[in-house]
Amino acid sequence: MDNNILVLQDEPELPVPRGEKEEPWLILIADDDQDVHEATLFTLRDSIILGRPLEFFHAYSGRETVEVLRANPGIALVLLDAVMETERAGLSAVRVIREELGLEDLRIILRTGQPGQVPELDTITKYDINDYKTKSELTRTKLITTIVSALRSWQQIQRIQGSRRGLEKIVQASNQFIQEQGLQDFAEGVITQMAGLLDLEPEGIVCVSSGSPPPGKPQPEIRVIAAAGHFRGLIHKNIRELANPAIVEAILHAMLEKKNQLGKNSITVYFDDPSGRGFATWINSPRPLKEVDTDLLEIFCTNISLCASNIELVNRLKEQAWEDPTLKIANLAALLEKIRQLLEMEPAAENTLLVLDIDGFNQINEMLGHEYGDAVLRSLADRLRGLLGPNAFLARISADVFAVVAAPDLLTPELLGRLSSMNVQTSSGERTLSISMGITEVTPGREDASAHLRNGYIALKRAKAEGLGQTVRYSGAIGAETRARIQLL
Repeated sequence: MDNNILVLQDEPELPVPRGEKEEPWLILIADDDQDVHEATLFTLRDSIILGRPLEFFHAYSGRETVEVLRANPGIALVLLDAVMETERAGLSAVRVIREELGLEDLRIILRTGQPGQVPELDTITKYDINDYKTKSELTRTKLITTIVSALRSWQQIQRIQGSRRGLEKIVQASNQFIQEQGLQDFAEGVITQMAGLLDLEPEGIVCVSSGSPPPGKPQPEIRVIAAAGHFRGLIHKNIRELANPAIVEAILHAMLEKKNQLGKNSITVYFDDPSGRGFATWINSPRPLKEVDTDLLEIFCTNISLCASNIELVNRLKEQAWEDPTLKIANLAALLEKIRQLLEMEPAAENTLLVLDIDGFNQINEMLGHEYGDAVLRSLADRLRGLLGPNAFLARISADVFAVVAAPDLLTPELLGRLSSMNVQTSSGERTLSISMGITEVTPGREDASAHLRNGYIALKRAKAEGLGQTVRYSGAIGAETRARIQLL
């Protein structure tokens, strides 16, 4: 046990800056001498350091020091006695703190009772200690100066670490946003990532502006497209329907001024995308932003705008990959993917694949032109959607060939009869189309998606061979006969 305690010499008072109290600095006094604890508390009583008060924890052995730090990872500084229950208890605690607890940011001031009791050079170089003082030299001025220096160092490290973690989150957000499936998922991701970046709870909303005001209105329409936390019930509402005027005002200002709004209890971030739409994200923030948070927020906003551009690009690529550009319905690739999904579903369910072909469509194109032919196809697609309803999957798989995937009970004989001869409306009037159809069952566990589509084409080919407006259902016999003929040819 070390009987030497802090020596408090008479000297001029050190001016301690006073400021608005924030969260206190957490400091651990680790010493086996109760008098040292009391002297340290007396020396630092009512001190305000770097604008914040002090809050103290106490430990009386090396083992207790480790346990206190393990339970309170927010401690910024430890005043550690080198000699406690054993001669090397303090140094052993330093090793555990750094290596086992992983508290690399914690500032450690090692204190010893007698100069030379612990070899200074060896101690500083061998152990990760930030300062080394004898208790006799730690007058009030020097003690406070040492603590101020250590806490300022800890604060700077925290800012650097906060910036690093924030930048990592921004990079992760970029990767995640590019993979989002749509605008609403993207918007929900903005709330989550922004709240995580600033260590806030994900409580907020994302609004989108139509880009230009509707006729007769001075401002564009602004609606909620995503919400989190207590605001989840606001999705799809117009911004002016919100009951909280402060949120409405913050979002309107962000939209009109096209810049971020930092309020006392909220953060509103503005960004846009290449289509001209404006977005505003409002996040509830019970505390004001720190300087590092503001810097990260600026980087985040720039990154979000780039992500919005990427989302727009990805959506266009998806449209080209999965959508027919002329009719704006699913294409061949989307049909095959749909069949694959049905084949993999658990529990397995049977579906019907219907392949339709317009009889004599080549003559329509040759006689009346491709523009007229496209108009016929668009009108037919609209008619098919109306007859089949939302529970059927409709796709265009080649020039004048359509495919439908639906439950067997939906494709009734009556409906098939109506599909075989349909009237479509064009710019030159109404036209009656004769349609041939091939039907096959999509049965899990038998064949893959491409094989099912081939079966549908085989049935369609047999139907066209039998005349106009015919319907043929695929069977094993038809398939074997067709394949034998192909081999013979």
